[in-house]
Amino acid sequence: MNTPEELIPVIDWWQKDGKKTVALLACVGVVALCVNLWFARSNRLEGEASNYAYGPDVSIEELQDAVAKYSSQKASGVIKLRLAEKYAQEKQYENAVEIYKALAADNSIPEVLASRVALGLANCQESLAQWGDALKTYEALAAGDNAAIAFDVKLGVARCYAFTEGAKDKLEKLEALKKEYANDKFLLNRIEKTIDVIKSK
Repeated sequence: MNTPEELIPVIDWWQKDGKKTVALLACVGVVALCVNLWFARSNRLEGEASNYAYGPDVSIEELQDAVAKYSSQKASGVIKLRLAEKYAQEKQYENAVEIYKALAADNSIPEVLASRVALGLANCQESLAQWGDALKTYEALAAGDNAAIAFDVKLGVARCYAFTEGAKDKLEKLEALKKEYANDKFLLNRIEKTIDVIKSK
C-alpha cells in the first residue's frame, strides 16, 4: 500500500515523538482531573464545615464529630468555639474550659471572635469557682478595646474580685460600678443583684 506523500511527515512524527506526546498529554489530563477533583472536594468540605460553624443549632455529639471531621478546614476554630459554648450551656464547664484555652493558644479563631473566646473562658472559670483565674481572664479582656462587652467585663472583674480570697473590701469595685452606671437603670439593676448575691454568701 502506497502512503500518500502528505502523510509521510505525520507518520514520521508519530513514530519518533507522537506516542510520547500523547502519553504526556494523557498524564497532564489525569493531573488536571485530579487537581479539579481535589478542589471540588476541598470546596465541598469547606461548605460542610461552614454549615456547622455558622448554621443552625446542633447537638454536642454532632459538633464533636464535626470538630474531628473538619479539623483542617478554615472554619474548624469556629466549630470548636460552638462546641465550647454548647458544653457551657450544658454545664460541662471543664470540657468548655479545655477548648477555650486551646483556642486562645492556637489562634485558630477569627480575630473578631477572640473576645468571645476569652469571655466564655472567664464565665466558665467563674462557674467552676476558679475566681483567681477568672479575674485574670477578665482583666486581660478589660485591657482590650471592645465596647460591646465592656460592661460584662467590668462586672466580671468586680464579681470575681469580691469572691477572690484576700480581697479587703469585697464590694469596692461593685460600688464604683454603681457610680459609673448610675444613669442606666438596667445595668444598675444587674449590679445591685450581684451585690445581693455576694452579701448572701
